Formats: sequence, C-alpha cells, structure tokens
Amino acid sequence: MEYVSKEERPKYRFHLMDKDGKMIFRYDNAPHYEVSTFPHHKHLPEGVKESKEKRIIEVLKEVEMLMLKI
Repeated sequence: MEYVSKEERPKYRFHLMDKDGKMIFRYDNAPHYEVSTFPHHKHLPEGVKESKEKRIIEVLKEVEMLMLKI
C-alpha cells in the first residue's frame, strides 16, 4: 500500500508473508517506533530495525532476491 500525490508521499507499507501467513518483513513509515530513521523502519520476525524510506521497486527487488535463495 502506498499513498502518492504530486507533492508528497504521506504513507506507505509493504508487507510480505509466507504461504502460512507468517510475516517475512514489512516496511512502513507509521510513526510508532523511535528509531534513528524515524518514521521509516522495517519489521522482522525478530523485531523492528532502522530502515531508509522504501519505494515499491526496491521492495520488489528484495522479494526477488529472497525468491532466488529458495
């Protein structure tokens, strides 16, 4: 999910799950974690970590790399 307008990109979240519904990762910019890259962060099964702002193409490339490892 990504909201985009001409001047800004106020919200995004990109969520990847496995076939059993378990989260693999999620990137978002919801302001609910205090990290040095606030509000941008990445959710992983082991917790939240810092992340730069992500665009859909970057996330799709990461998904592709994960798929190639399988």
